[in-house]
Amino acid sequence: MYSTTQTTGYNLLCDIRVDGKKQVLSEEFGAFPTNQKRNILQLELTKGTHHIRYSIDDTIVWLGNIVKQIKTYKGDVGNNGELTLLKASYKNSGELTIDELTFELKYEDWFEDTNYNNNDNRFNPSGFIFDYRDEVNFSVKMNKVQYTDEHKEKFKTTYGHGDWKRLFGGYISTLSVDKDLTVLTVSCASRLKDAELKHSLEELSIAGGTEAYLEYSENEMLRFSTYATALQYLCRSLETALQNNIPTDYNYLDSERNPEYIRWDYYKNSPTATIVGNAPGTNPSATETLLIQQYDQGLFLRNAANTNFQSVILFDSDWDNHNIVEITNKPNFYIQYEMGEPKWEETVTTTKTGSSGDGSYTDVPETVKSFANAAVGGENDATQIVIKCAMHIRANITWLGYKNFIHDGDAVLSRGIANCCDGSRLLAEMCAFAGVIIEYVHVQGGKGGHVFNRYNGVYYDWIKMRSASNAGQYVKGYGSPPGKVTTFPTRPF
Repeated sequence: MYSTTQTTGYNLLCDIRVDGKKQVLSEEFGAFPTNQKRNILQLELTKGTHHIRYSIDDTIVWLGNIVKQIKTYKGDVGNNGELTLLKASYKNSGELTIDELTFELKYEDWFEDTNYNNNDNRFNPSGFIFDYRDEVNFSVKMNKVQYTDEHKEKFKTTYGHGDWKRLFGGYISTLSVDKDLTVLTVSCASRLKDAELKHSLEELSIAGGTEAYLEYSENEMLRFSTYATALQYLCRSLETALQNNIPTDYNYLDSERNPEYIRWDYYKNSPTATIVGNAPGTNPSATETLLIQQYDQGLFLRNAANTNFQSVILFDSDWDNHNIVEITNKPNFYIQYEMGEPKWEETVTTTKTGSSGDGSYTDVPETVKSFANAAVGGENDATQIVIKCAMHIRANITWLGYKNFIHDGDAVLSRGIANCCDGSRLLAEMCAFAGVIIEYVHVQGGKGGHVFNRYNGVYYDWIKMRSASNAGQYVKGYGSPPGKVTTFPTRPF
């Protein structure tokens, strides 16, 4: 099934049921016409009649099913299974390179495809029952570590008696047998080979950065608000999408995690970090040299003014009863952090603004006035004015992650992009021009800070306002209201 049109968003509706049971799809169908996607479902079916039902988006054309029998062959160096593994060589040059696997099997006569060269073409081109592009998984037995004391400081290692760990997953690329018909050599490439064979047929525009250099037609142009969303699209554009955990909702990237990793989040009531600090010529307590406060989703640290050395233990395995961690095969370590709000003093003054005889706010650029008129039309209800203005911004402005109030409404409309602060200011300006004064809401916590608007006790986040039903919603993960509230035109910071 291939999508025929580009629609809003990436995913299209596709519900597949076999004998009444809903199936978990291996791939989501994306609404980009140049992407060809196939869903491969592995099912255990008995011989007889089965019913397959599709419920699909009206922009999808259904072409048909291909039903194949899958045969799996296993083997190891101990001659357990259908195959006898003689030796193997695995090459991994890095996370962004193609892994390679070459292994040798004891040759058996039944490896040969008996249909080879038949006129009906029902045979494998390789000449064997194994063929090019067949899937291969390669695993090894890990070493077993047993601790001999309660402090987990002394341990012994038993080689090759631990758990199975998969090192490689990919496809057969070449097969060859020696002249004595004793050894079959199989060479394989990892799934990253897909990216080498797949070429992008579109021009990608990130935050409008290529608009002045268009070389492709409009239907070959794909626009993305952030680098993360563009990279997510490239990972998904392969026929069998690459697994990733790129957080597209925010303007940063996270690397693919090792399946065996340690993650420690500082949450409320978690063990308090150990703090050590010394000021010159003094021996104060830790709390005097390093200010610390624990929130629901993080740890707040602030340097003391008179301290020249500080040390914080961020993680101790005893906190969570972790075993000793072998880090030699986990080369990546990172701390997710951000700068907190600086200490500041502010003076609140009364701002005298210009207004017309009907109560509308006049101190806005002409571009904002025109934009507001296009959104509001002849609407007189105050709540509906706020909703229509917020929806108009959401439909015409692309969110981009940057901090603080930077661009006024005129600049936002010219650029076509805004962060939460500048988009909220544009909404407040539009509403004020239409005679409705709304508020700013600034919340903090979790991933940082976020700014949106409030009117008559209801929250309006332009980023969420795809429809009127989104009124009252705001982007989560950045703290919760009430936060700091100010009335337009006074900004929260």
